[in-house]
Amino acid sequence: MNSTTQLEQYQQQASKSQTSQPPREAPEDLLDCPYGRRYIRRVTDDGDVAYDEVPLALDDLLHPEEEDELVAVLGHSQDCGRLSTGLDRLTPPNKTFVVLEDVNVDLGLPGVKPIRPDVGVFEVAAIPDGLSDMGTFHMKRHAAVPVLFIEVTSGSTRPNDLGPKFRMYEQAKVQQFIVVDRVHPSGTGRLAGFEYRGQGLVELQPDLHGRFWLAAFDLWIGLEDGVAVLYDANGLVPDSEGLAKQLEDERLSSQQHQQQAEDERIRADSAQERLRELEAELARLRSQEP
Repeated sequence: MNSTTQLEQYQQQASKSQTSQPPREAPEDLLDCPYGRRYIRRVTDDGDVAYDEVPLALDDLLHPEEEDELVAVLGHSQDCGRLSTGLDRLTPPNKTFVVLEDVNVDLGLPGVKPIRPDVGVFEVAAIPDGLSDMGTFHMKRHAAVPVLFIEVTSGSTRPNDLGPKFRMYEQAKVQQFIVVDRVHPSGTGRLAGFEYRGQGLVELQPDLHGRFWLAAFDLWIGLEDGVAVLYDANGLVPDSEGLAKQLEDERLSSQQHQQQAEDERIRADSAQERLRELEAELARLRSQEP
């Protein structure tokens, strides 16, 4: 299946879940912001600076401003955090990758405002200064190659993830694009994978386990009980919580081995001391023989 056919299919599915955009006016209830909120600066009649809080529209999710606060969905956030943490930790030693989560990216496309991939991986010559404080990562400025983009769909973002973002990533020649479709119409999570070849993104076929090969990392990405996870040659890659538990288990195991070794040393020393005492006693008894 070519990318155009897949894109048309995705757009048809996405349009069914697309909702009307809320009006851009201050909400009476500040919780009435289904997509998130933006703070707009204004100067009052008294010359003071004030900020009005307004709800975001669906289009704002496609091109958010740096300070926009997007509504977070727990499962979506956990998938993004797990994947970005795993990819950052497992970057090949011979590569210099920048792994970004939920950070604005200027793709360098004419007339296209920055977008915010859930997870974006870029190959660079060197890690840019001030990366952790960047509100927007500029691909052209840092001569960055887009290696891998991952979008994790939610009810509000799915229309953008499967439509406009697909086209922009294709124009930016993103080498690999993975969609973790948490809200697939089938009711179960799905993965879709695409690779840039020639003139566009071409759909990839998963392996027998429904996983996709991430060539830049020598890893697989798949779903376990609807949760997006990574696999290496040894199997499932633990997430940050799982990794912490694994390290703690290894630390406790090391302490146990050290304690066992110390106990063995003490027993051996005690045995040697007892042997010397017995030898001394035997020598004393022999010295008393007529």
